[in-house]
Amino acid sequence: MRKTSGLLGLALTVLLVACQQQVSPVPATATPDIPATVVTLVQEQMPTPVPTSTPDIDATVEARLVATVAAMPTATPEPPSTPTPTPMPTPTPVPTATAVPTATPTPTPTSTVAHTPTPPPTATPRPTPTQFATRTPRPTATPRPTATPRPTNTPLPPLKYDRSLLVFGPMDGALVHQPNDGFLEVEEGRGTDGDIVVEATSLNPYGSDSRYWEHGFLLKDGPARNHQYWLSIDSDGYWETFHRLGDTGAIDRYSEESDDINRRPGGKNHLQVVVIGERGWVYINGELNGGLDLSVDTGGNGISVFTDDAFVGETRYEDFTVWRWSSALAASFSDLDPNSTPTPTPTPDPKQPIFGPVSGVIHHDSDDGFLEEFDGPSIDGDVMIEVTFSNPFAPDESHWNYGILFVSPIPETYHHIEVHSLFGGSYNHWRRGGRDDERRGRIAEDLPGLKLQKEDQNHIRLIILGDEGHLYVNDRRVGILNFNLGNVQNPDEVNLVVSDIAVHGFEYDRGGHTKFEDFTVWKWHPSLFELPKDD
Repeated sequence: MRKTSGLLGLALTVLLVACQQQVSPVPATATPDIPATVVTLVQEQMPTPVPTSTPDIDATVEARLVATVAAMPTATPEPPSTPTPTPMPTPTPVPTATAVPTATPTPTPTSTVAHTPTPPPTATPRPTPTQFATRTPRPTATPRPTATPRPTNTPLPPLKYDRSLLVFGPMDGALVHQPNDGFLEVEEGRGTDGDIVVEATSLNPYGSDSRYWEHGFLLKDGPARNHQYWLSIDSDGYWETFHRLGDTGAIDRYSEESDDINRRPGGKNHLQVVVIGERGWVYINGELNGGLDLSVDTGGNGISVFTDDAFVGETRYEDFTVWRWSSALAASFSDLDPNSTPTPTPTPDPKQPIFGPVSGVIHHDSDDGFLEEFDGPSIDGDVMIEVTFSNPFAPDESHWNYGILFVSPIPETYHHIEVHSLFGGSYNHWRRGGRDDERRGRIAEDLPGLKLQKEDQNHIRLIILGDEGHLYVNDRRVGILNFNLGNVQNPDEVNLVVSDIAVHGFEYDRGGHTKFEDFTVWKWHPSLFELPKDD
């Protein structure tokens, strides 16, 4: 029995050591009664002793203990937060069994039930925080535009007169020429009732030796068509004035030559008109040139700058200005006495031409499909026209032609008088009174005495008296032409012309030009030329 008790003590010691090595903290469940379990296993395995031999209980117990320990499952480690189990109580020692024939194990006293640890209270789940509505992001503020700095007030340009007298301007600009539209090119200003000063500086678009130019003012312009006064200067060195009352043409036309006009290409001319009551004074580049009678009522007080655009280009103007007249301005017009009657405009010399003499060339361009013209003046009433042409080709090179063309703002209204080298020298007179009228006239009339060789000169004189045109070539009377266009007013502008076609022996595609000299226009007066008495 001692040996058995010693084996049991050894078994318990081994078991405790094994438990300390193998058992890790386990979840908080009932702690098993390990000693009782061991005793029960030993008793179940021990054979009933026989009288002849004592079983080797120590070996048997040792073997069972080893097997039991080996068979015990390895506990799975739990998270470190699991509480430490309650320490196992020391088992009560098993009493020494009394040897009896049949070994009846002493019942092992029921081990004290290990205290089941109170499980830690289940943590109350932290409530899920209420999801607040996502705040709508504040829109990015549109950046305020940087304020444009207010420009510093530019000082007003100094004016030549007191600013309180200013009615209109100063204004700069350009009048773009449209020579085929039949109208003046005009830029309107602003007029006013009462006494005024009108001024502007114009730049010549061409030289006086190449192309004709004319520009100036329209004064007292009324609301009705063509009711105004006209004042202009031109490339021939003349200033001109007249008035119109509708389509009646120019009334009281007067022109006078002036040495004060700058005729150079691009040259500037400063034109001023002082209007006091029904009288006017004309200043050209600061010099008084004459007086105006402004007594006719045109129905308005409009003021414009204009150009009579004969050729392609533009006429620039500067400082177009209108002022109220004041005694403060008198110092700038010292030779003007508004309280006195202005010097009457001198009576024109009947032998003084209203245009010319002008010399130049007309360039040939057969590809453009148009007649080639050199513009002359506007005319009113009876006039005399003279010009001398030079033949551009010899008879064996090409036929040639040249002449005088009267044109009107009314489309397809004209008189065309031309002389040519066909048939040994002849002439045509074409006339038409508008688009609804047929072209008619005299064709290929013989022209004795016409010179035909290259660079020969032929002089043409045409005198317009009412509806008749008296034609002279090389001082030889050719005949009287019919200038009656019925109910249509006769054209009021006279030009030189070359019909530069390339057919019927006219070889104008050769290029070149036709030269002319002494193109001159006079207001008709019997002292200019003696017509035959039967005329």
